[in-house]
Amino acid sequence: MASVDGIPVVAVHGEADLSNKDDLEATLDEALSASGLVLVDLCDCSFLDSSALAVIVRAWQRAAGAGGRCAVSCREGNAPARLFAMAIPDTIELHPDRAAGLAALRREEQ
Repeated sequence: MASVDGIPVVAVHGEADLSNKDDLEATLDEALSASGLVLVDLCDCSFLDSSALAVIVRAWQRAAGAGGRCAVSCREGNAPARLFAMAIPDTIELHPDRAAGLAALRREEQ
């Protein structure tokens, strides 16, 4: 997990699926516990299955329920973006890159 200007960034590279969803969940929990904010960066994620998607949705819900925020960055048209669009359209706003996701979290802080 990295941090940019105090905002935790959880970058997923390669595949996020049943085999590593527990690690993703633990990292997201740690990030949210630290600051109440987290950016999930899926720009370099080549595959996202429904179990990893569920982990991200639960983190987004936990953040919102605790007064925090979770943002997701994802390249348009990549596999994770297609899964978000198919499974949970218009539920979580996707930002086209890391900078846009961080900017959205900063705007909401003000």
